[in-house]
Amino acid sequence: MGSIAPYQDTSETKADLEWADLVTLDLSKFDSPDGKKQLAAQLKDAIHRIGFFYIINYGLSKEEVNEQFGLSARIFQLPEDEKKKYQRNLNLPGGPLGFQVRGSGPGQRENVELYDDPKWNHFFEDRPRPPPCDENKEQTERFCRHLHHHVLYRLLVLAAIILELDDEETLWRMHDYEAMSNCHVRYMLQHPSSSKPVDAPQPKAQTETIRGHTDFGTFTLLFRQPIAGLQVKNEDDTSGKWVKPYPDSVTVNIADTLSALTGGYLKSSIHRVIPPPDDQKGIPRLSFFIENPNVGNKESTEDWRIRGYNPITSPDLLQHEIPQTPTSRQTVLSGRNECARVVNNTDPHRRLLVIIGPCSIHDPDAALDYCDRLVKLKEKYKDDLLIVMRSYLEKPRTTVGWKGLINDPEIDGSFLINKGLKLSRQLFVDLTGKGMPIASEMLDTISPQFLADLLSIGAVGARTTESQLHRELASGLSFPVGFKNGTDGTLGVAIDAIGAVKHPHHFLSVTKPGVVAVVGTVGNEDCFVILRGGTKGTNYDAESIREAKEQLTKKGLAQRIMVDCSHGNSLKNHKNQPKVARTLCDQIEGGDEVIMGVMVESHINEGAQKVPPEGKKGLKYGVSITDACIGWEDTEQVLEMFAKAVQTRREKLGPVKSATNGVNGHSES
Repeated sequence: MGSIAPYQDTSETKADLEWADLVTLDLSKFDSPDGKKQLAAQLKDAIHRIGFFYIINYGLSKEEVNEQFGLSARIFQLPEDEKKKYQRNLNLPGGPLGFQVRGSGPGQRENVELYDDPKWNHFFEDRPRPPPCDENKEQTERFCRHLHHHVLYRLLVLAAIILELDDEETLWRMHDYEAMSNCHVRYMLQHPSSSKPVDAPQPKAQTETIRGHTDFGTFTLLFRQPIAGLQVKNEDDTSGKWVKPYPDSVTVNIADTLSALTGGYLKSSIHRVIPPPDDQKGIPRLSFFIENPNVGNKESTEDWRIRGYNPITSPDLLQHEIPQTPTSRQTVLSGRNECARVVNNTDPHRRLLVIIGPCSIHDPDAALDYCDRLVKLKEKYKDDLLIVMRSYLEKPRTTVGWKGLINDPEIDGSFLINKGLKLSRQLFVDLTGKGMPIASEMLDTISPQFLADLLSIGAVGARTTESQLHRELASGLSFPVGFKNGTDGTLGVAIDAIGAVKHPHHFLSVTKPGVVAVVGTVGNEDCFVILRGGTKGTNYDAESIREAKEQLTKKGLAQRIMVDCSHGNSLKNHKNQPKVARTLCDQIEGGDEVIMGVMVESHINEGAQKVPPEGKKGLKYGVSITDACIGWEDTEQVLEMFAKAVQTRREKLGPVKSATNGVNGHSES
């Protein structure tokens, strides 16, 4: 347990100020007969009059409160370099908690610095905190939990009584201290300013330290030094009235969430912070308060299993921050056109479309290294192979497991999705900037808004091919899409998907500004099936290809198939991928033009690895952390083998006769 230096309070102002007439709630009456009813009546009066009130006898001693003021002083005495270690970080769970150093906020806060300390629960146990907080964890956690379970509980019960709810704890159950949320203690220091006396005419920017505002959350509990500086007003006031800092009390105000929950019946009030009177003007002002702006709703009808909501940046903002480069844009567009020609059997060289790369990308540096190697082979075999790099960032899971770079970039269960989206988009821009077209799997209807402008081809996996939502999504994508057969190996769901995707659809998604909307599509005829094997066995042999061809013909669809050398076809053994490739090459060399593409899972180094206890830093470079892949030497051999097979097929079949018919009957211009 740490030791907090004694805290010495300052003297009250002697200035003659117009103080607001606020109600005082004595929480010691809460458990007495009719106590809650009386307190609820007082609270209702306080809220409807002005929205601010005091509470006393809330179960903490003056010494315990002063410990927190002492802690606040120590926090702001830290060297500036030390404070910067704990600056606000939007990418960390729970939102922008941490230091806002002096001068980093808007102009009216140039004299204010603050530190937002998160809840003391398991979601934040690894969150770095300044030494004064870590050293005094026991006292601070006890203090915060008391305010939550003792003070906030009573206030929310009183609010429920005002609302005449049948269950007095309805609002309380929406506040879970153990949930992931942005509830925090804000320690604030307002440095003295050189403003003129408060009764002299001044521009607003000089008279206000923090402009008029309302708070987020349900209630704000404010602990203050006896320094005047807070003003509050109701709708009848043309100017604010001062809020007197009474000893041994907490100043409380209604905030916006409670106002929203009650339809404005319990209304939040406007308040502001201004320079103090002359006799207190040179004193630094310490304060701290509890905010709960993101409660976890655990009412019985909805969200009772939801830990919380963390907003993400909008697609257009991310695309503006990390835009396509001219080279990247050209790579994407040319890649789409070339992929469509191969899919539609209009490529003049009868090339084979090869989607090759890691099972999933967890290390952007290794992915770029792999790309540098692959782009050389892309150029080497450009007349025979259309090489597209497999760049999968999201992983569907049969049960549980790592869900990919977008969802969990730190590979530790922290789910920093904002960070994952940013890393992923930058990676896609860098890959395409090297002249490498890329492919990825479509797992949801939202992430494509952030990344789809960088893809040349997409795939829908075996677990989602039958999903109506994924078919609707594919009908609106701006590039060809392949549908894998089901996990059991049957092809019917993939063929049905191609038929469905040709037609227009409507579905729910988000716009580029991030607004939920109904999306209308025109249909996508550049789609194809992918044979990947399944629980019933492999399906890359000549007989399986023949059966797939017949099923496509019966549905009136073009006889164009991609074969996955991995997954069920490799019997989940990466060493079998070259064997699958050899069998496919034999069919291609024999003149089979139904096989228009292949998929291969490949990395710099072969095999796979599990994430060690020490996390990312313990991982081997260039080795998959999901499905095992072939290494680079085998990759070179497999690509050479495919190129030679295509050359043999082209010699047998000659040039493509016509470039007028698309894969499913549409014309191509």
